[in-house]
Amino acid sequence: MPERQKDSTMIIALGMLAAIGPMSIDMYLPSFTAIAHDFGAEVSRVGYSLSSYFIGISLGQLAYGPLMDRFGRRLPLLAGLVIYCLAALGCGLSPNLGTLVFMRFMLALGGCAGMVGSRAVVRDLFPVNEAARVYSLIMLVMGVAPMVAPSIGGMIVSAFGWRFIFAILALFSMVLAFITWVFIPDNRPARAKGSQGVSADPSAPAASDSLHSPATGQWAGTAARDLARVARNPAFMRLALAGGFSGAGMFAYIACAASVFMQHFGYSKTQFGLAFGLNAVCLVVGSQLNRRLLRSRPIADLTLAASAVQALTATAMAVCAVAGILGPLTTSAFLMTYLFCHGFLNPNTTAMSLGPFGTKAGSAAAVLGSLQMVMATVASIAVSAIGGSNPSAMAGSIFLCALSGFALIARGRKGHAVVK
Repeated sequence: MPERQKDSTMIIALGMLAAIGPMSIDMYLPSFTAIAHDFGAEVSRVGYSLSSYFIGISLGQLAYGPLMDRFGRRLPLLAGLVIYCLAALGCGLSPNLGTLVFMRFMLALGGCAGMVGSRAVVRDLFPVNEAARVYSLIMLVMGVAPMVAPSIGGMIVSAFGWRFIFAILALFSMVLAFITWVFIPDNRPARAKGSQGVSADPSAPAASDSLHSPATGQWAGTAARDLARVARNPAFMRLALAGGFSGAGMFAYIACAASVFMQHFGYSKTQFGLAFGLNAVCLVVGSQLNRRLLRSRPIADLTLAASAVQALTATAMAVCAVAGILGPLTTSAFLMTYLFCHGFLNPNTTAMSLGPFGTKAGSAAAVLGSLQMVMATVASIAVSAIGGSNPSAMAGSIFLCALSGFALIARGRKGHAVVK
């Protein structure tokens, strides 16, 4: 297989691995009513299966990062996909809601391997600017999930019942396991890789010295210290939080989008689906424009500019909400611009924050993913608690997230972490 075609196939595979987590949410959302009916429960109680999934995907990443730093990328990825497959079958065979909630937690523990692994593999193979371009391509693959998964899930529920959704997810994980075995390189972090052109502290101890201890207990302690070392890095945390705030604003929108547009603005299901899909298209378009501009523009400049535009957009949206002039068209325009900018910020902050971590790329990817998932979950819960169908609540939440992210990016103009 030609090298260019091989790289393209690998990037598509990484995008599919990264998308398994979001797809596991989007595809089963249309089944909430059917699940509640089958188990004789309220729809709100079915939401516990979503909460348990968020908990699992936040915690699980912290385990996979150090494992990938010790055993390479492929083996933990395959193990995670096996767990995911078994958990998906368990979800489909659940006799009651409590079992479903637990199996959704296990599903997340398996699926988050793909989220950590895809980031770590890109970091292994590409320098910072090129990594940002690859993350942008991965977002192109991931962007398809929120556009098609709910529709596919709805059709499956109507035709075969909600349990069949999890049979499809189990089959998808088996296909991904084969793709991982064939196309994903089994990288083991090597000290020689260093930071690939990003400044790192030469006095920092190499992770490979300690991760291969024969004593499992000693390794576990070392893994915890590696995670803590990443989390204590101020420049890494600044970039991770900046990207996390941008993503949290997006999740605040997702959490209350249906209520705002359908209950408050009176959109039909079809109109809302079109609006939601168009916003997803803007996210993908932003990521692909970012990929092209990175060929000629510094990554730090693009990141700062995108964050500034995002903050200005969120500010204008909040002002319109306070003034009482936030209508459906202006809301859509503001959200499209916000998500367009997120298409720049997500790949760029990811690439810059992971750039310095050679031997500990898995641990860094784990901390990044776990932190940002927690931020997204908190934002979703907060905006729903404040007033899920109120456009002002959504606008205020997005404003706070965008302004916080811009402040962090403006503070660290260079944008590169230093391993300490």
